Amino acid sequence: MNTAGIVRFGTALGLCAISALTLYKGIILASYAIADMAVPAKSDRVDALVAWREQTGVAAAAREPSTTPIKRTEPELLRRRRMQLIDYLAERPMSSSKWLALADVSFSVGESTETIVNEFSMSQLTAPYEGYLMAARSRFGILLWEQSPTDVRLRTARDVAIARLSDDQVENIRILLMTKLKSTREQIRLALLGTEGLRARRLASLGLE
Repeated sequence: MNTAGIVRFGTALGLCAISALTLYKGIILASYAIADMAVPAKSDRVDALVAWREQTGVAAAAREPSTTPIKRTEPELLRRRRMQLIDYLAERPMSSSKWLALADVSFSVGESTETIVNEFSMSQLTAPYEGYLMAARSRFGILLWEQSPTDVRLRTARDVAIARLSDDQVENIRILLMTKLKSTREQIRLALLGTEGLRARRLASLGLE
């Protein structure tokens, strides 16, 4: 076989390998999708998909916890959800929404303030300007204000100042602020005033004018 023939043979072999790999990945994704759809509504999807948690291409998806709310009167379920979120974030550490969910669950089960603030901070850092997450973080950041370091407070002020908050979200933050010391409320007011892009009437709507 001459040089040109060898090149053509090698090219054909390489294309066959790429096609086979693509087909294999397609089969894996299709099989996973079928398994995911077959998980009963009331089942724990992480447990149901345990066979897929090490499979390349779908490992993170198989580890993703359910978003169904858990009552705070069910601490064992909350602790289980927390471990599932930690496991998921080991695969997808840039998931801001999951860091926020982890901080919320950690707060519910009584983890240390340092742990909660660190998890919350990861949500701020991984998606600083994601609109719906800024709104979701706003009240939680105010809740943690006194225990938060300066950088976390400044990011919370940014969320509260420029996020597109619903009327209910504004009201919930306003009510929470009413429980704060006057000195703390003043700290928050000044932090908001120092934030570029502060929405018109935001201070008034939060009772901080």
